Amino acid sequence: MNRRFNAAFASGARLASTDLDFVFVADADNLSHAPGCRGSLDIPALAGLLKSRGVTHSIIVSNWLSPIEAALWAATGAHCITVKANCDDVVTDVVRDLAALGARRVLLGSGDAGYTELVQDIRRLGIDVHLLAHSAQLARRLRDAATNYAWIDRFLWAPKAVAATRASTTVH
Repeated sequence: MNRRFNAAFASGARLASTDLDFVFVADADNLSHAPGCRGSLDIPALAGLLKSRGVTHSIIVSNWLSPIEAALWAATGAHCITVKANCDDVVTDVVRDLAALGARRVLLGSGDAGYTELVQDIRRLGIDVHLLAHSAQLARRLRDAATNYAWIDRFLWAPKAVAATRASTTVH
């Protein structure tokens, strides 16, 4: 296991292969700040749903995460890792380490096509990769490489100004 991955769990959390049935690895930038996706991600609600669906560990990777978002993810028990780019060597190492530790299913929170090769590699190891992405932001190549996908749109909070604008321009 690489040093960066170990550092992410230095807070005392230890991963055992029996705990790794279903792991959530999220590109927080892609989920919270994707172009065309106005609003904020309801992190507590999403984390609650993931836990209820059997997700055992959450790892949030980001090259820009606000202090509030980092605190919200940390409050859910997620481990946050700072990266230089969306799918850089750190992300690749983390996901491959999870596979080596026995992860059977990975839920990737991103729609970025840059993750396609990593998803294909993990699928070749016999690990299911499920995607959680914005409906407007899921790259076709990534979607085709994954086991399946679901939309995260219902976990977006629209700012009041945007919501009011949408309400006033709704065609009946």
